[in-house]
Amino acid sequence: MEPLVLEVSADRAKLTIAPADGSTTRLELDAAGVDALIRRLGACRATMTPVHPAQPPPDDDRIHRNDNLLIDVRACPTLPAIRIAMQHPGLGWTATVLSRDQVEDLQAAIDFALQDIPREATAA
Repeated sequence: MEPLVLEVSADRAKLTIAPADGSTTRLELDAAGVDALIRRLGACRATMTPVHPAQPPPDDDRIHRNDNLLIDVRACPTLPAIRIAMQHPGLGWTATVLSRDQVEDLQAAIDFALQDIPREATAA
């Protein structure tokens, strides 16, 4: 059984979080409050064990997916690196800073993976 009940308001402006046991304690958050909670939960999870594996899990249901990718790539103002940010509709923007070597490794990995994708779809 789920320990919490999550309910988005009819106007989609608030999230109510309540214990599943039916007690009257409730927490109501607006979008900014949910974003802050997500960041705090992520920071807590980063300190917990087991750590996330180095490779994505084979079960797609355990991966945060996004079918409308928004991406931003720019030079990092404080380091000799670039910042790549991606927007997820539920998680917001997440960013990582990559050194030149890491960018070159990423380019090589993308080029390698593209070899497995046909340039044009063929009719069946």
